[in-house]
Amino acid sequence: MVGGCDQVHETREPTISPAPSTSLLPSSEPSSTNGPTPIFSDIPSHVPSVTSKPSEFTCELCNIETPCGYDSFRLDASLMCCLSGSTTRVYTRTSDGWPSSGSRYFCTDQPNDTPCGVTDSICASDACVGGMCASSKLGHNESCAIGNDCALGVCGYDAFSVDASPICCPSGSSTRVYTSASDGWPSS
Repeated sequence: MVGGCDQVHETREPTISPAPSTSLLPSSEPSSTNGPTPIFSDIPSHVPSVTSKPSEFTCELCNIETPCGYDSFRLDASLMCCLSGSTTRVYTRTSDGWPSSGSRYFCTDQPNDTPCGVTDSICASDACVGGMCASSKLGHNESCAIGNDCALGVCGYDAFSVDASPICCPSGSSTRVYTSASDGWPSS
């Protein structure tokens, strides 16, 4: 089965607002102190520094203002006190490689290029595209892998042809059609 984009019946482009300019990246300004430049300049004193996180980190060091969560959506992600002050709960499965199936908490307000799976709320921009935080979702007719990558939430083939490519459907809808791998279509 593949999904193809339905025809567009309106020519109006949606407005996509730019992401807020929140950045958790280090400042490029030189440090006037001797020693390592801290990654975050406003870390509360009770929160361990990201550069000096203990190897046996426990969530007991965190509190309501800096809840405990994983730093990104990766199998080898580290637990940390979330400087954003919030987490999002995501159900993960052993079939995807996680050690156990269940809910896990991930820090929110993560910068671009942070692994996010398909969970928009992990990202400061609220846009998880291709498994990474991005400044915005993909627009009409841009190449996509899944619907979550697209501003209108729909990724489908641009034509009914084995040579067609998946794109973000400008109509915001698609139609499912049965296809066969023996005819040259992808098996999924």
